[in-house]
Amino acid sequence: MSVELITFPGMIPEMNHVHLSQIWGEDDAAFYNEAKDAKVPLLVDEDTTKTIFWLLMAEFANSTIANADLNQFKYRLFATIYRYAPTWSKRMEIQKKIRELTDEDIMRGAKQIVNKAEHPGTEPSTASLEELMQIQEQTAVMTKRDKLSAYNNLAALLETDVTAAFIDRFRPLFKKIVAPENPLLYENIIEEDEE
Repeated sequence: MSVELITFPGMIPEMNHVHLSQIWGEDDAAFYNEAKDAKVPLLVDEDTTKTIFWLLMAEFANSTIANADLNQFKYRLFATIYRYAPTWSKRMEIQKKIRELTDEDIMRGAKQIVNKAEHPGTEPSTASLEELMQIQEQTAVMTKRDKLSAYNNLAALLETDVTAAFIDRFRPLFKKIVAPENPLLYENIIEEDEE
């Protein structure tokens, strides 16, 4: 079996040449206002929405939108933000907190508290995770990790990039044809007779 590339003369794909950068230019405020006023509710704040805009511009500014209807493209874009931006935003917040942990924070281990009270009227609640001051007997077991274990745990919690997966959610909104002005190439698989 062999493969040859063929083209059909005069068959140049009809393209909608609207790029993301042509829709809002570099106006992140216009993007935010349109997203905020869209029928799909905006579940993230203004700063996060503007950050999303610039991340999209960095990845898709000169990419051709995969839709002949500009309004439908916008609805799909805003729907993608609605579906995935809140989780992405929270993951970014968690990652920031993890990166800001001190050595003392990451070396602190688990804590177990065992309370014993022999006064039935003043029994401590088992719902509390805090140490109780007015009981007869209390045992607290506190552990501490060594630095290597602490850093190992920290490294396991850090994600290298939570943004790439989020931005990839927008990829289907853009065409994947590299050179739209050239004829399309098709594969022609030639079956060879076996003797």
